[in-house]
Amino acid sequence: ARPKAVLFEGPPGCGKTSMARMMAGRAGVPMVYLPLEAVGSRWYGEGEKLLAKVFELTGKVGGEKGALLFLDEIETLGLSRESEMHE
Repeated sequence: ARPKAVLFEGPPGCGKTSMARMMAGRAGVPMVYLPLEAVGSRWYGEGEKLLAKVFELTGKVGGEKGALLFLDEIETLGLSRESEMHE
């Protein structure tokens, strides 16, 4: 069975994205690249809605075989809210 998730860790330029592309190619599935700053929002709940939509669309892109979703800069999900965020 294929793994559901893989976590790559390392400094910029060490080949994380290239490794993900290679894995998608070997598995014969499309790769969806998402820098998480693209779904960030200062409005409460908006980023979560956008990320949920990305997961939904990635499932559709992959069809029966699935797809590889590469979330770049995932550590941004763990940041605390800043004073610029609004509820």
